[in-house]
Amino acid sequence: MPDKPALVEIFEPPLCCPGGNCKPGVDSGVIDIFEALGRLAGEHGDRVVVRRLVVPRDLRRVRGDAGLRERLAQWQTQGLLPVTCVDGEVAKTRTYPTYEELLVLTGITAEPEDARGEQRPGR
Repeated sequence: MPDKPALVEIFEPPLCCPGGNCKPGVDSGVIDIFEALGRLAGEHGDRVVVRRLVVPRDLRRVRGDAGLRERLAQWQTQGLLPVTCVDGEVAKTRTYPTYEELLVLTGITAEPEDARGEQRPGR
């Protein structure tokens, strides 16, 4: 087990509420990530720390990191949100990771193998 928990940061476009289910036509990905993060915390809370930040609302939380603020502005302009970072590295863009992807990205489980037994990229 690693010395410190993996840090998962999810930078999201503005939502109506944290669960994203307070208006019609909600993106099912928002509900899925809400459930996946709850499950991850419940089953592996000692091995992972999760931060969800809404761009641009939560930019004040990254006030001390000008480079991150610049990247967030670029990601938003380029339509890359949501962006998932693990330990400061971009792991996935444009869609939320699944629970299984989160397990792989954080190193909780090994990378899945495809039908031929070859490693599949996890990001």
